[in-house]
Amino acid sequence: YVIYRWFLAMFYLFSFIFSFCTTIDRGELKVHFIYLTNWCMLANLIFTVLGAVLVTLHYFKRLKTDKMSTPLKTYWFLSIICSLYAILITFTYWAILYWKDNNTIDMNNVLIHMTNCLLVIDILVVKHKWNLAQFVWPLAFGCVFLGFSFVYPHLGGVNR
Repeated sequence: YVIYRWFLAMFYLFSFIFSFCTTIDRGELKVHFIYLTNWCMLANLIFTVLGAVLVTLHYFKRLKTDKMSTPLKTYWFLSIICSLYAILITFTYWAILYWKDNNTIDMNNVLIHMTNCLLVIDILVVKHKWNLAQFVWPLAFGCVFLGFSFVYPHLGGVNR
């Protein structure tokens, strides 16, 4: 399980770095973080690396689990946000945006829009418990992005 966690973390590290380098190659660095997909790629990276670190600490008996520490709360928070937005981004992009923009399928497109669903498989493996009150966190994350998306163009922001 520790190896699986580190493999997943390294995959998302590779995906984030590849996406970031692609953005630099295209000359779009100044607009990299205006897209929800890139926000979520960063959150996925933090989530998977934090998960790998926590599992490794637990394996070596260096993690106290008698109470919810800040790293465990952060992991829980990110698991809720990342799993919901992974599904949202993948289905929204491939069902609506891909056909609208006449994009091509390249490595970057697959990494940032299709592999998000790997997190859903991870959530099923880990058996996270959910309750309806936890929906407030993805909703708050979405509201922050929506607020950013509203303010950004009014402050002179551009898209590509």
